[in-house]
This record gives sequence, C-alpha cells and structure tokens, in this order.
Amino acid sequence: KGLVRLLAGLDAADRLKRPPRTTFTEEEQNFWQRFGVFHVCRHPPALSYADFAQHTRVDGVPPQQLLAAAAECFKEVRGKVAGLLGLPPGIVSPEQFADLTG
Repeated sequence: KGLVRLLAGLDAADRLKRPPRTTFTEEEQNFWQRFGVFHVCRHPPALSYADFAQHTRVDGVPPQQLLAAAAECFKEVRGKVAGLLGLPPGIVSPEQFADLTG
C-alpha cells in the first residue's frame, strides 16, 4: 500500500520517467500481462481490471498528500517490525529476523 502511494505521488509530481505511450499496448492489456497469472487462484479472488483502475485512480489528489499517506504506511510498518523484533527469543526464526533486519 505504501509503495503504491509512493509511486502515485512521485508520478503525480512528475518525478517518474515513463516509457512513451504507444498504440501497441493499452493499460488494460498491461494489467492482464502483469496480473493475469493470479486469476487461476481461487482464494483470494483476483482483482478485476475495473477494480484495479478504480482503486489506483488518484485524480485530483495533490502529490504531497499521496507522499504523506505513503510515509504514514511506512511509519506503521516500522512500528510493526519493531514490535516483532522485541518478541522473546524463539518466536521469530533466525531467517525471519534476518529478513526484518537485513
């Protein structure tokens, strides 16, 4: 969620380089190429293109607001990771600990 908001904010602020639009591939076709493989899964149900487009639309939202929302997501994750690292030994495996601190 934080990464999507970060990218939306950077895009809204014209800070991302995008490939030139072509007539070869439409946005919906890109969606199916990226996420089509997940439609074979029964649970959880896969997201439709219409839902994806609706939930990723940020028209009219200022870049600063999107970036602030991304920062809040990252702050929340940092707190959750700190909580996991504070658990008694043995609850978090060495591999999980390495992932959280790496």
